[in-house]
Amino acid sequence: MWVVGAHKKSYHAALLSAEGERLQFSTPADPHGLLEKLYALGVKIPSLAHERGPTGYGLAWTRQEHRVPVIVAATGKIPRPVSASGKTDRLDAMRLAKFLAKGMLKNVIIPTRDEHGLREFERRR
Repeated sequence: MWVVGAHKKSYHAALLSAEGERLQFSTPADPHGLLEKLYALGVKIPSLAHERGPTGYGLAWTRQEHRVPVIVAATGKIPRPVSASGKTDRLDAMRLAKFLAKGMLKNVIIPTRDEHGLREFERRR
């Protein structure tokens, strides 16, 4: 399972395989560049998840165009740790990968580009 921490300037990716192998990397925030890097690694991409956030749905739409199963996790439904441990993008991506592997992420409905445009228009009225 691949998980991506999507931010305005960069993506932090984490892979947690069924065998427990871990792989992590960072890349500039470019949806096509991210998929190219994942394909270059030569690993199968069973699904790709990221937290819903201010970066919008561009990453999800790109993945749908490439026929990669998409999970956009509802931020408010992601379990949060009780302890005040360190939070970094790298650790956050691996934590999300573990939740995805356990089926603990709740998917939001990804609007089409037209639906999203209409929502943005309505908000600004």
